[in-house]
Amino acid sequence: MSGQPAPADVRAWARSQGLDVSDRGRLSHALVQAYLARPGDGGDSSLGSAGGGDR
Repeated sequence: MSGQPAPADVRAWARSQGLDVSDRGRLSHALVQAYLARPGDGGDSSLGSAGGGDR
């Protein structure tokens, strides 16, 4: 899973956007892509600071 954001970060972001997301289980590819494409973020720059610590 190298290069993927932390699921907790994706879930927190999704909830802040008003999206329903489960507490457990696999995140959809579309949800992860939306998280990575969110405005105000440099894309890959978030991976190092927002939970990509297992790189």
